[in-house]
Amino acid sequence: MDLRRLMAGFGRHLKLITLFIVLGLSVAALGAAYQRPLYSATSLIIVDPTPQNLLSPQDRPPSGSESARVQSEVEILKSDSILLEVVDRLNLAADPEFAAEPWTARWIPALAQTSIDAPRMRALSRLKQRIRAERRGLTNILAVSSLAMSPDRAAVLANTTVDAYLAQQISAKTESLARAEQMMNARIEAVRASLANATGEDRSVLSRQLGALQARGRDLRDLAGLQMAHSNVVSAAIAPLTPSQPNVLAWLAEGCLVGLGSGCLLAYLREAWTGGMYSEDDAERHLGLPAIGAIPHVTLPAGSEGPSEEILERPLGGYANAIRILRANLQHQTGTAGALVATLTSSRQGEGKTTAALSLARSFAMAGRKVLLIDCDLRSTGTGRIAPSRPGLAAYLRASGEIDLNRLIIRDGVSGAAILPAGEPLPPYEVDRVIVSAALVELIAAARESFDVVLLDSAALDNAADAMYLAPLSDALLFLTRWADTPHRLARRHLMRLVAAAGTEAKVFVAVSQQVEAKKPADLYNLAGFFAAPERRSVTR
Repeated sequence: MDLRRLMAGFGRHLKLITLFIVLGLSVAALGAAYQRPLYSATSLIIVDPTPQNLLSPQDRPPSGSESARVQSEVEILKSDSILLEVVDRLNLAADPEFAAEPWTARWIPALAQTSIDAPRMRALSRLKQRIRAERRGLTNILAVSSLAMSPDRAAVLANTTVDAYLAQQISAKTESLARAEQMMNARIEAVRASLANATGEDRSVLSRQLGALQARGRDLRDLAGLQMAHSNVVSAAIAPLTPSQPNVLAWLAEGCLVGLGSGCLLAYLREAWTGGMYSEDDAERHLGLPAIGAIPHVTLPAGSEGPSEEILERPLGGYANAIRILRANLQHQTGTAGALVATLTSSRQGEGKTTAALSLARSFAMAGRKVLLIDCDLRSTGTGRIAPSRPGLAAYLRASGEIDLNRLIIRDGVSGAAILPAGEPLPPYEVDRVIVSAALVELIAAARESFDVVLLDSAALDNAADAMYLAPLSDALLFLTRWADTPHRLARRHLMRLVAAAGTEAKVFVAVSQQVEAKKPADLYNLAGFFAAPERRSVTR
């Protein structure tokens, strides 16, 4: 994957990504606002990992087991037995905060729990979510935290959990000593029974054993009254002043990340599946046809008549050079012996084909070629019209070629290019009639005899089939795609129709344009300032 191209794609969809980030932040802010506040309280206890055995002070646990013992205490703190004790002590089974039925049970009665112990089990389940026990680093200190809707309740939950844990430790030690005392008493009775039947030296040995066992038994009874937990409270939980949840910053951060991820994913999918083309290589890869040029974007100064003015005013600039490359490739790769007739079209209106057509006409004319540009978009009423106020091709075809073309053709006063404007737009049904008329065929044939290059600026393919009718009359078809905008699937579908219509009569080429038609025709092509008076020129028919 090309990282630079990927980042460039994200940059092209910056508005979309920003929109998703704002949407994610908005949803997160609303979620945090509607979230019920929860308070957190924490109690700290310290664990003695090496408890001393008062009966055998010399016995020590094996080295290295202290850390495992402390970690074991964490699991004990979170065990069901400890938490059930908390549930019972605080009567959480009757507390709506912990024992209320879930909303699913209210909407779906079959999911409701009907057993007597159900509230207690629901309280235990929710208490597990509210109690957290963890070891602080590698120390012997354990932190027991709780969450509750009220600050006092949070402190009570944490402290009660610690009390239940310590009480269980004492209870476990007491039970262990009671079992040890029972075993000791059994051994004492066994020695007494053996002593009753012993004689001589055996009796003396058994007497000493009995005395030692009786002394150990008295120590066990004394130890049972001295039992303490091997953990101590370092800091009891106190009621917090402010809620710990929702964490607004965390919510906003998550919303931002989700929005960023969603926006980037959608941008990537759009680039991969429905995105435009960004270079000649892109166009060739997606469309399967040779790309013969890329028209760069031009920032027009105030008062400019259009991008084609760059051909005249800055003939050595980047835009003029790109048009010259496109002109040379179109001419050489077509390879016609006589006049070149090329039709320019695109998938959608406003993708820069009229800009390219006028620029090519001026470039050909400045190279010494006799060129005629015919505006064949007889349907358009707005963007990209060439001299929309003048009569032109529409009037000529309506009159079946009985009008003198010399009165319709205008000439560029600087480059010398001849242009036949479309004139007044025709209704769609009339366009369908005249675009296949013999008058148009004769006009193009006559133009071949009088000009070196004939450029036909056709309507876009998304709403008209005019270019498909012009294809058999042309030597070359130049399909313009708008940089980073024309979906390659749409362009490929239109190109397949165009290639089928052209057959073997014309070669089809692709060009990528960063230029678009201006919003207002007068801003783009106010040709009255560029063209001299019509020249009296006869077109052989």
